[in-house]
Amino acid sequence: METMARIALLPIFAPLPQGQWRGKTIQTVTMTDASDKLAYRPRGGSLLRHLFSAGCDPAQSTPDVRRHEMRSHLVFTFLALLPALACATFYLGSRLPLLAIVAAATALLCELMFALVRHKPGNGGGIVYALLLVLMVPATTPIWMIVLGTAVGTVFAKEVFGGTGSHLFCPALVGKAFLVFSYPLAMKGPSFSSMLLFEGDPNAWLVCSVVIILCALPLVAARRSNVRIIGAALLGAVCAGIILQQNNALPFDSILEMFGADSLLFGACLLVCDPATSPRDDEAKWLHGLMIGVLAVFMRAFSTYTEAMMSAVLIANVFAPTLDILAGISLSRRAEP
Repeated sequence: METMARIALLPIFAPLPQGQWRGKTIQTVTMTDASDKLAYRPRGGSLLRHLFSAGCDPAQSTPDVRRHEMRSHLVFTFLALLPALACATFYLGSRLPLLAIVAAATALLCELMFALVRHKPGNGGGIVYALLLVLMVPATTPIWMIVLGTAVGTVFAKEVFGGTGSHLFCPALVGKAFLVFSYPLAMKGPSFSSMLLFEGDPNAWLVCSVVIILCALPLVAARRSNVRIIGAALLGAVCAGIILQQNNALPFDSILEMFGADSLLFGACLLVCDPATSPRDDEAKWLHGLMIGVLAVFMRAFSTYTEAMMSAVLIANVFAPTLDILAGISLSRRAEP
């Protein structure tokens, strides 16, 4: 992970001399150094101060606690997806549970194959990402296509990087991106994440939006810092939407409708909180969320691309290690006398 983070930083620091940044001498900061510095930042105060402060728990830098954090995230996400699957089945039909079973079985099979090769037990985390993928595709998606998309996301976005917790990109989004670019016509149609296209009930997208918000509550309970990423993503989307609406550039009738289309609300609530693909520093989490919200709205407004939220999250995943390292550099500069 540290190697990938350094590669991501090359375009920023390559032209500068070693140990120099904006004309000032700085200490080279690695991911481990940044975590150690973050561990000793003061905390405390009111709830509002805690939400907007950049304090981190010292235990967050230990591998055992990180594994526990990832396991907790997967468990709470799985529980949060159950009502989402029930709601999607009600509106889109009984074929959706079949897709969920097939996708979960495919993810487990891929994990089992890699576990046998590595001689390590699997953790079943692929099931969660498989269910997320099912909720982002139309219920009319062929069985073989959902198998292919799940396998691509599980193998090339998760297992090749070391498995659950070591992935750089959300496996569900990588699987969805593969299906979108490989079979664009099959991906046209309503899904739980984009119910605005559902013609059977004009208010279905409102109901699904409420369910998505309720599903995000367990994720906040599992990891309090998730509220920073979710809140920043929603705030960034609202601010960008207001600017575009005032300039008659918003491709929707209202900002509320904007959240019900193109997986914007679904992504902001259920896809941005993965501990493996999001920053660890609290200041970086705010920037991470704002980047997702703003990019998703502007990419959707100035193009005909309807999967802007998917691309925004994947782009933000690339910059997550860089944001953490830059936060560590900022901390080292503040600590200088």
